[in-house]
Amino acid sequence: MKKFYTRTMLIGGLVAGGAWAWGADPTAPAAKPEAMPEVPAGVTAKVLNDEKDEQGVLAKAANAAMTKGGFDDLIERLSTPDRNRIGDFVKRDFAELDGRVDQIRKNWKTKYGSDFDASAAMFDGFLKIKEGEITNPTEVSRHWPVSPVMTADGAKTVASNAPESVKYLDQGRNVAVVMFPASHGLPGTTVSMIHEAVDDWRIDVPDNLSGQQIYDNLKTALTSFGDNVAAWPADQTEAYRNIGHRVVMSVYGLPVTAEARTASERMAPAGK
Repeated sequence: MKKFYTRTMLIGGLVAGGAWAWGADPTAPAAKPEAMPEVPAGVTAKVLNDEKDEQGVLAKAANAAMTKGGFDDLIERLSTPDRNRIGDFVKRDFAELDGRVDQIRKNWKTKYGSDFDASAAMFDGFLKIKEGEITNPTEVSRHWPVSPVMTADGAKTVASNAPESVKYLDQGRNVAVVMFPASHGLPGTTVSMIHEAVDDWRIDVPDNLSGQQIYDNLKTALTSFGDNVAAWPADQTEAYRNIGHRVVMSVYGLPVTAEARTASERMAPAGK
């Protein structure tokens, strides 16, 4: 169910149909409407009317990331194969991340006059969601999870799935593709979500991402946000969306700062 992304994919100049927001106003919403995402081959598009539940999971992920001692709860929002792979890493002490979260929450309450408390409604009119049902498990295993970003030529890498993940992509399982538009100085990002029993949606990430990598990514993403309080959006809803976007980029291993993206680009193989 997972994909080993090439470095080129992580640094491609075009993402989810739009250019990365180099030098963009970090407080501004998306500049233009984004195209609706598509489900991958092996999935048949289907109206499930679960958008509120899918948005709710992303809001819970943001709340977990912004809670002291909440890293394990963030990982709980991931698919079963991901949680099994990460395992006992979540039992560690994450004091450094907790310190960053504590400071952001204090500044958040000072600026917005209320505690951080994300909800599904904060994504209304912001996210683009396409739902579907797996009808060809063999085919979808080659394309899932979908690319969180696109290369400049629009190409995608080929999925490389662990056995547990392949078995998890069974026929009839519901999935969703959720697009965060390019906004707030962040590139467009596509999230793969999968439905689990009894009635839970989960975020599905590549098999090659470890708990340590997700932790490091999140710490960097929240640090860059917390260090620039003056640049936070005046509108609280836009600030929630910014945090939610950073969290999903973190679990997919995508750099959130222009400096990090530039450094990755320099490291890319020639011609990529």
